[in-house]
Amino acid sequence: MPIQSSWLRAPEAARYLGVSLSTLAKWRTLGNGPRYSKLGRTVVYRESELENFCANRSVNSTSEDDDRARRMRLSLERG
Repeated sequence: MPIQSSWLRAPEAARYLGVSLSTLAKWRTLGNGPRYSKLGRTVVYRESELENFCANRSVNSTSEDDDRARRMRLSLERG
């Protein structure tokens, strides 16, 4: 059964985001990537979730990006 066009498999999602497939897999493991679903063993992403993920990661300066990375690191350390 084909997946609807609004759904992308992991390789397509990685290309959409401009990251490697392994980066996308790591994000899934760490829980800091875009929201996804599993259909059986197949990982799929809604295109709208990928767009939201990108929009929520936009910053105005490199220092803002550094602050976000620091907060992410602290939240992962706290568990």
